[in-house]
Amino acid sequence: MPSSINGWPVLGSPPWDDKRLTRLAIPGTPCVFYGRRSVARLFVAIALDYHATIHPLVGRGDVDAYDYRQANAASSWSDHSSGTAMDVRASAEGAQGPSMYAWWNGKKAAAARVILQRYEIIMWGGPVALGGSYSLARNWDFMHWALKPGTSQADVDAMIAKLKIGPDGQRGKLTAHQLHELHVALGR
Repeated sequence: MPSSINGWPVLGSPPWDDKRLTRLAIPGTPCVFYGRRSVARLFVAIALDYHATIHPLVGRGDVDAYDYRQANAASSWSDHSSGTAMDVRASAEGAQGPSMYAWWNGKKAAAARVILQRYEIIMWGGPVALGGSYSLARNWDFMHWALKPGTSQADVDAMIAKLKIGPDGQRGKLTAHQLHELHVALGR
């Protein structure tokens, strides 16, 4: 079975009945994350942070996730094909290129850095992902958020537990039942 750029197994085509996929509403927005079930609430939490700090998610299509396809900038499978990536505000931010640099410069880039620091296992396609360098680059992909290569399911589960991300993707205090479920998933 092929793997995506970040090393996760590609979900087959047609995948629409694949039990590893789920739809999870992004609370307070008209958006839905459709991707790998085991990482969905992590990506919903990221989308909520984006919504609160970078730009409101107001359109139904402001979040795109699962897509069975090859990567645009590489000769391998896209992280979207494994359900471990999302594009946020694709219609507004557009795909690869430095054209959105002015929009992202300043407070929005600072907010992206905070999100990246909070979710250590996530990478972003903007210039912050290039070590903070704002030199012109052709492969900037400001809309793209994905699991870093080498991230395991255990890493995702540990991040969900650390940030107390609930089943709906909101961060906060977990119920006793949710905490028990996380401990079982982590093998504790």
